[in-house]
Amino acid sequence: MARNVLFLLGVGCIGWAMLSLFAAQVLPDWMGLSGGQRGPLYIEALSYNVGLTTAMGVFGILGALFQRLRLAASLAFLVFAGGLAGGRILAMVQGGEPDVFIVIALALEVAMVLAASAAYVSEKTRLSREAKELKRAEKAALEAALAAEHAEKAEAAEAAVPPSAVQQP
Repeated sequence: MARNVLFLLGVGCIGWAMLSLFAAQVLPDWMGLSGGQRGPLYIEALSYNVGLTTAMGVFGILGALFQRLRLAASLAFLVFAGGLAGGRILAMVQGGEPDVFIVIALALEVAMVLAASAAYVSEKTRLSREAKELKRAEKAALEAALAAEHAEKAEAAEAAVPPSAVQQP
C-alpha cells in the first residue's frame, strides 16, 4: 500500500510542479507565477511550486521504488503536507481571507497528510511484522543448531563408552 500511495503522491507533486512551470496562467495571479513580472515573488513562488514540490515528488517516487526509503518518504510527505496545511490554517485563524484556490489547496494538503499517514502506518506495520518473522526464524535456527550439537555430543559419548563384558562375544 505504501508503495502505491508514495507513487501517487510523487506523480501528483511532479504534476503540480509542471503545471506551475508551464501553465502558470491557470493559477491565481497572487501566486506570482503568471503575468510579465519576474520579481522576488516570482522567484519565491517558482522555488516552492517547482523546486520543492519536484524534489518531494522525486523522493516519493524513489520511496515507491526502493523499500529502504519508504518509511522516510512517507514521513517526509507527512511533515511536508502537514506544514503546508498548518500554515494555511494558521493564516486563516489570524484573519486571512481564503478564496476557492486556498480551500482546494487545503483540502488536497489534508488528503496528502491522511494518505501519507496511512502509508507510514502501513510501512511501519510491515517492518514490524518482518522483524518478528526474522526473530522467529533466528530462534528456530538457533534451536536446530543446539539440537544438532547436542545430538553430536550424545553420539560421541555413546561411541566412547567401551562395551561391557556382557556385550562382548
